[in-house]
Amino acid sequence: MSKRARIAIGVTVVFVALGYLVFTGISRSATYYLTVSEMKAKAATLGTRSVRVTGKLDGSSLKWDATKILLTFDLTDGTNRVSAVYHGIKPDGMDDGRDIVIEGKVAGDGSFDVNNILVKCPSKYESQPAGGK
Repeated sequence: MSKRARIAIGVTVVFVALGYLVFTGISRSATYYLTVSEMKAKAATLGTRSVRVTGKLDGSSLKWDATKILLTFDLTDGTNRVSAVYHGIKPDGMDDGRDIVIEGKVAGDGSFDVNNILVKCPSKYESQPAGGK
């Protein structure tokens, strides 16, 4: 086999290996972003896959246990709701009706085991009513 053919084979093997590593890295780190209704509809097929779920916080369901460092709450999209359990410090700004993004996995009982909570900030740049200040 000529030197040129060996170099071509070597370069091909390197590119195939790099392509495989990139593909598997992206597929493992991909996190799906769902609404509460979408998550409820796909709960059985999600398995142990990590997902992000967005919705509004139901403030009446918010329970904080400082001794256990346990936060439980419900997230809703107006149609469906999901109970969430978070072991960690309660984030600031967890107010009724606030947009929340939770990241974690669906538990066997249909609740959501939360790894991370993102509380969306209200926008300062929302449009004003016509003629209003």
